Amino acid sequence: LYQVDAVDSRRNDYDPSILDDIAAASKTVIRCSGFIRVTKAFATPQVSKAILNERFAEKFPHIHLTYSKLRSIKRDIWALAKECGVDECTVAHTFVYYERIVLKGMISKYNRKLVAGVAFLVAVKLNDYKKPDVVKVLEVCLYLTFLRICLFC
Repeated sequence: LYQVDAVDSRRNDYDPSILDDIAAASKTVIRCSGFIRVTKAFATPQVSKAILNERFAEKFPHIHLTYSKLRSIKRDIWALAKECGVDECTVAHTFVYYERIVLKGMISKYNRKLVAGVAFLVAVKLNDYKKPDVVKVLEVCLYLTFLRICLFC
């Protein structure tokens, strides 16, 4: 179903701001000596959400995920980490793992939460947390079962 290009799999360049540059495009920054001026066009939340999703789809046509859904999943991961008592370093690792998979275009509507859960479990495991409640909280926050997560891996 998904093809990983051999050239892409060998590249190890990762830009953590590449997916979030979409939001920065809606403002204008003017730098002068002594001051910085930032102007942002006003739009209702629904209009700005539609514009951001449209720009994201134009910039990344191979990604089958909207910008607002990507941000929503990141919010869920933050809530999950806060409830488990996991530090910011682990959350940052989770974001990196998840975004790298997103950039490869391997995310669909059906596996986006599974991949986020697996990325979180891998980050927790690599940072050597010995908390038994991580899996329980993961099941509650992302509405997944541990069996389904293990079968996905």
